[in-house]
Amino acid sequence: MKKLLIFVDALYEGGVSKVLLDLLENINKDKYDITVMTLYNQGIYIDNVKKYAKYKYCFDIPDADDNSLKAKLYRKYWGGMLRLPESFMYKWFVKEKYDIEIAFMHGWSTKFISGSNNKNSKKIAWVHVDLVTWNRVDGVFKNLDHHKNAYSKFHEVLCVSKIVKDGVEKKYGVKNAKVIYNPINREKILKLSNEKIDDIKPTNKFKLISVGRLSEEKGYDRLLKVFKQLDDEGFDLGLTIVGSGEKYNELTNYIEQNNLKDKVFLLGYRDNPYKYVKNSDLFVCSSISEGFSLVIGEAMAVGIPVISVECPGPNEVIGFGEYGMLVNNDESSLCNGIKMLIDDKKLYDTYRTKAIERGRMFSIGGFIEEVEDILNIN
Repeated sequence: MKKLLIFVDALYEGGVSKVLLDLLENINKDKYDITVMTLYNQGIYIDNVKKYAKYKYCFDIPDADDNSLKAKLYRKYWGGMLRLPESFMYKWFVKEKYDIEIAFMHGWSTKFISGSNNKNSKKIAWVHVDLVTWNRVDGVFKNLDHHKNAYSKFHEVLCVSKIVKDGVEKKYGVKNAKVIYNPINREKILKLSNEKIDDIKPTNKFKLISVGRLSEEKGYDRLLKVFKQLDDEGFDLGLTIVGSGEKYNELTNYIEQNNLKDKVFLLGYRDNPYKYVKNSDLFVCSSISEGFSLVIGEAMAVGIPVISVECPGPNEVIGFGEYGMLVNNDESSLCNGIKMLIDDKKLYDTYRTKAIERGRMFSIGGFIEEVEDILNIN
C-alpha cells in the first residue's frame, strides 16, 4: 500500500474541495493510505474528508474573541512563519515519509510541497485556475523565478483544462504538464437534484441560477447589474445564487439598494445545490477567471442550459459554444445573451439538449482511473 500525502490550503466551499472529496470517496482504499494536510484548519468539508482519510493541519486559526496567549502569539507571528523557507515549513510540519506527495492547489500548496526533503517521493502539482489571467498566487512567492523553481520540483503538473496547461507552460516554463478534467459524479448529482426545495417559493418567473464562492473572480457584482438591467427592461425573472464568501455583504447591499429582494436570493452555502439548479431555467457563469468550472458541468448533468462569459475553463467545458452559449466577457454581452435565450425558444431547447449530451462526458470512473494511472507510474 502506497502512502499518499495530499496538501491543500484549506477545505473551503468550492470546486477544489469537491473534486478532492470525489477523489477520496472513489479511489481504491486498498492501494493507498491517504493523509490530507491543510495549511489552515478551516473549511466546511473537514468532517467529510475525515471519513476517507487521515486529517492533519499546520495552523489552527483562533476565533476573533479568543484572547488567550496562544491566540495572541499566533496573530503576532503567523505572517512571519508563512514567510519562512518552504523547506523549513515542510520539515516542521511533515514528520512521516510518503511515497507520493500532491500539492492539490496552486499557491501555498505548491510552495509547501516544493520544499519536501523526501527525495524518494513522487511529487505532483495540481493547478485549478489559469495562472496567467488570475495571478494572485504569485504573491505567495518572492518573485517569478521563485515560483518557477517551485514547479521544477514536481514530477507531474496536472491542469484542469488545456488553457490552464498552456498558461503554466508559458509562464513558468513547465515541461511536464498534462490535462486532467475535473470529474462529475453524475449519478450522485441526479439523485440529489430530486430532493424537495422547501426554502424558496415556487414561481412562474424565468429562473436564473449561479453556484459558486462569493469572491471577486466569480463576477457576481456584474451579474447583479445585468439582472437589474433586465428587470428594468421588463423581463420577469428570478435569480438565485448559491454560495458564501467575502462579497456577501456587498452583494446584499446592492440587492437592497436596488429593490431586488423579492427577485434575487443569496442562499449562502448549501450541502445540496443541485436541487436548486434543476429547478431553474438557465445557469449563468459570470466569472472573470475560471480553471475548469465544475458547476457548469454539474448544471449540464441535470439538464440545465448554460450561458457563460468567455474565459479559460468554461470555454472548454461547453465546447467553445457547442454545448452552451458563450458570450464576450462583459456585462453587455451577457445581458444580450440571456435575452436571446429567453426570447428564442428553439435556441433555448437546442442548448438544453446539448447540455444533457455534454453532461454525460465527464465521468467519475474515467477520472479515478486516470488519477490512479498517474499515481502508479514511478
